[in-house]
Formats: sequence, C-alpha cells, structure tokens
Amino acid sequence: LEVRKMRIGFLIPSLAVGGAERATVALGNGMAHLGHEVFIITLHDGENFYDADGKIRIFPLGFTDEEDGKIKKSLKKAYNLRRVMKNLGLDVIIAMSSLMAAYGVFACAFTGTKSIGSERSNPYRHFSAFPYSLIKKISASFSDGYVFQTKAAMEYYPKRAAKKGIVIPNGIFGNVPDKITPFEERKKVIYAMGRLVPEKGFDVLLKAFAVFSEKHSDYTLTVLGEGELHSSLEELAESLGVSEKVSFPGADKSACEKISGGRMFVLSSRFEGMPNALIEAMACGVPVIAADCPMGPSELITNVENGILVKVDDVHGLAAAMCELAEDDFLSAKLSENAVKIRERLSPEKVTEEWLQYIYSITSKAAEK
Repeated sequence: LEVRKMRIGFLIPSLAVGGAERATVALGNGMAHLGHEVFIITLHDGENFYDADGKIRIFPLGFTDEEDGKIKKSLKKAYNLRRVMKNLGLDVIIAMSSLMAAYGVFACAFTGTKSIGSERSNPYRHFSAFPYSLIKKISASFSDGYVFQTKAAMEYYPKRAAKKGIVIPNGIFGNVPDKITPFEERKKVIYAMGRLVPEKGFDVLLKAFAVFSEKHSDYTLTVLGEGELHSSLEELAESLGVSEKVSFPGADKSACEKISGGRMFVLSSRFEGMPNALIEAMACGVPVIAADCPMGPSELITNVENGILVKVDDVHGLAAAMCELAEDDFLSAKLSENAVKIRERLSPEKVTEEWLQYIYSITSKAAEK
C-alpha cells in the first residue's frame, strides 16, 4: 500500500557489528529507497560496520561505553536525544532494543513524535534481571507501539504493550547471492556466525566439531564474528586438538558469500531472539543445523524438512547431526532446496513494507486526534 512520506528516526547504541545494527541499516536503507527521510541516532561514536544509504543521516551523541548504566549519564543521554529529535522534527522514533525504548519514550513525551520500541532478543534471558526487567516492561507499556520478532517474546510483556504491538520477524538483511551454489561445488567447510559471547554456544560447537572430526578429518570449521571469548575459544580449540582446522577470521561484510559455499551452517546458541545468521544461511540454500533454543530456530525450521534441530548444549547430538549431513547427500540436497524458500517469506522488501505499514498506523492515529 502507498503511504505518505515520513521522517523516521532509529535509535541504537552504535552501528558496530550485530544483528540489531544490521537490521537498523537494512530497514533504513529500504525506507530511504522508498523516499522516506531516515535518520539514525547512536548513543556512541565509532565506525559504522554496515553500509548505510547515502541519503540516511547519522547522528552520534558521543557517549562512551563506560557511561552506560549510570543514572546521571542516562538522564543526560535522554535529554540530548530529546533535543536532537525535536530539532529533526521526526514523525516517529524507533528504538532498536528493549532498553533503548525507555529513551524513546522519554524523548517523545509531550511532543508530536511517536515512539516505537522493539524487542530484538529473548526478553526472558537478555537483560532479564531487576531493574532491567521493570524498565523494559514500563517503557513497552508507555511506547506508542512495539515490534516483537516472535509471539513468544510478545507474551513476556504486559498485555497493554502486546495489544498495541505487532510481530514482525527479521528479514533477509545480508547480501545473499542470487544463485545457489550447486552441492558438488560446496567446500567441506562448516560455517557459524555470531558474536563470540557465551550465549552463542560456540564452546559446544567446538566440542561437537572435535567429535565430528574423528570421522570426518577433511572438514574445517570457520566461525565468523568478534567478541570477548575470542582468545578462550582459540584456547579451547587448541586443547581439543582441532586448532589447525578451526579459524576465527572476525566479522566479515561478505559473510553470506562465504557461507553460501559451505557444506553446512551451525547455530549453537543457548538463546536467541530471531537469528539473522540462521535466516541468511537458509536464504543461501545452505543445509542448516540449529540448537532448538528459545527463541527463533523452531519458528524458522521444520525439523528434517528445511533444517535440523538439536537439543541445546548437546555436544554429541550436534556432532551426530553434523555427521548425518556430511554423509547423506540426499538429505543435504533436500534441506537446501527447502531452506531457500525462506527468501519469499522474509524478503527485505516484504519485511520493510510490514514495518512501514505499522509505523503508518501509529502515526495516523496521532494525526486523527
């Protein structure tokens, strides 16, 4: 549907590597392409990992990570955000995390700008302790709208927030190759991607790969991403005797192109929101294995139809699934053929349009009053 052109702002801590950051830039690019004026406001300075459309204006507020969590600094951030937002004359500001939603609510209070919050992770596990849980629920209740990636995430929040909210999953925001790599041309490489942090379960993946390597010594493992566990994961690979077969090359803008040529992709997470990496691997037609963690994988994968689901933290179950894909060409081809159908379901154009229609519904209510 055609909607009026809007001035849309996104609020996010930074544009460093990450799922929410990628989604912000991708959605912003799509909206700018359709003629909307798009602004991205970041709390921190720093290099932008993702390529934003030249039409998008980026406003870093210049705070440092060390200032996070301090009440006085938080109030200062909120006031600075409010000032910038009012100067920009935004129709709406979209907070790209549950905690950013609190800033959005404050900045939009008693102005003509509407605030939309969003939950980008698993609210039961991510910043779930007090007082963060209270902040999330209060800001969700007072936001003008709220976007959830899954129905399960919506159920965490007060009914007042869920009633005015909407479920919109992540789109395929990576640069997915147009053509699917033929099976016979795929390299014997297992790919994984994500921040090198405990919740991603890369320790489980390394242990499973060590077991897998006993039968399939000609395979290698590449883990794309950066994070606090880089050194400890390298040490774990060394202790498991697979360090020569495992690489941690860091974050890569051409990750999808690399993943598309691998034999399989593994998501070993202990919890997720709606995993971008898994979506992109499926869109590349790569056979995928995912830990059936809360939330996300089970909403994307029908077991043994378009991917394989295994138990969370199950080293031997994951190793067995990896062996199955390495040994069963028919199963791999079937999963690949079915996985790629996600391109229709979660195309960036379709997801961007869902966001715009929801934003339009929120801002239109304000115009009618």
